[in-house]
Amino acid sequence: MDNFLIDQSSTKQNEFYGRYQNQIFFTWNQSLDELEQILKSMKSEYHHLSFDIHIGKNLNYLDLYLENR
Repeated sequence: MDNFLIDQSSTKQNEFYGRYQNQIFFTWNQSLDELEQILKSMKSEYHHLSFDIHIGKNLNYLDLYLENR
């Protein structure tokens, strides 16, 4: 897993970002409206990419199960 990247700067806000090849995930501690705006702008800027968006307290990512408690 040498292509795995974790953004340490987001830990200041108790947020977490992970990426492996073309798959990413991140946690979000701001408002849902702000998140929706960011996702909307990402979809319009990168319209040639497909996005699967899942919002919740747990996530299956690669071989991991992540849960926000």
